[in-house]
Amino acid sequence: MVQVTDLSNPYASTKSVRSYTGTVKRYSGSDKPIRGGAWVVTDGSMQTYLMISAPDGEFIGSTRDKKLFNEIENSKYILEAVTDVDFDDDVLPDEYEEETWKRAIRFLLKLNDYCFYGDRAFKVPTIQEGPEGTIDLDWDQGPLSLLINIPVDHEEFITFSGLTNDGQSVSGALNQTNPELGFLPQLP
Repeated sequence: MVQVTDLSNPYASTKSVRSYTGTVKRYSGSDKPIRGGAWVVTDGSMQTYLMISAPDGEFIGSTRDKKLFNEIENSKYILEAVTDVDFDDDVLPDEYEEETWKRAIRFLLKLNDYCFYGDRAFKVPTIQEGPEGTIDLDWDQGPLSLLINIPVDHEEFITFSGLTNDGQSVSGALNQTNPELGFLPQLP
């Protein structure tokens, strides 16, 4: 059993992640310091998992996709205080809640697994601020542009809308507790 501890946070507890017989080492996809900590776990079959934790040290999940990992790490800027700016006639809040960001990342990891195990294509979206404290997952590539919005309230529905190159559109809502990912269109 590998114990993973975020050494950058002295208040974080040790997390038992999974049963591995491999090695654990620190990973950073850029020169920036890792906020909240991240670890690489290599198991006996040489599968590498990038462990993702929130700035408060809570373990969020893992991925094998370095591009996805880097986008998640880079999205932590959202949690830093922002000033009120015009955002397409909406006003951004002074700060975004870490719980909203965590739910967005968990949803994105679940979607990534759904695509991986279902042999569906998965391209990494841009993770960005949404209106009124929400978090947006934005795929603006390929034949379909897709926007998924994660609301602040954990009881509200996740909403999505998409537009194809030829003008067709799709939209809908997903339950946050147990989203039926099959309702989403094929990702761009």
